[in-house]
Amino acid sequence: MGTGFVEETLLNDGINIDLQECQPVSLNYLRKRKVPFKEYITSDLSILPQEEYDAVFAFNVSYCFAYDDYQALLKSIYGLLIKGVQLILFDPNINRPRKPLIKYVLYPVERVKKWFRDCRFTSFYTKSVFWGWLRHSYLHRVLAQKAGFYLKSEFFTDNYSQKVSDLYQADLVWFVYQK
Repeated sequence: MGTGFVEETLLNDGINIDLQECQPVSLNYLRKRKVPFKEYITSDLSILPQEEYDAVFAFNVSYCFAYDDYQALLKSIYGLLIKGVQLILFDPNINRPRKPLIKYVLYPVERVKKWFRDCRFTSFYTKSVFWGWLRHSYLHRVLAQKAGFYLKSEFFTDNYSQKVSDLYQADLVWFVYQK
């Protein structure tokens, strides 16, 4: 879900949407703006009305789910939708080359060398915060298909939602799945 910033315009236009989030603080933006909305604060989508939704939007959420959890999320979303309607999903495009391939090969070696250098001068190890997963667009398609969806369309945009024609120029990959 997120903060509700994007949904604010839809809600103000009278479009009937339910908002789901796993933590109540995320929706404080809408509360402060006094925008009325129906909310579900849960990570268990099975408590939402089943086979009732015309569409589900899942924007940039897969990074916070391990493989099995992401697959379970897609199955749960499938159960929410009326037959024949859509899941619209977008995620960052990791297919786009960001640096020369040799840098990806050498990066782990450089990190290990840096870790050994840093450990010599410190007597403690600080654990970093795990950010999440990046997934290849092919994996999104496979997991959605395993959940029962079929791919209706796929398109690519830059970070400003401007369409680009080539996957390797895209920052975001958009998927439209049909139940």
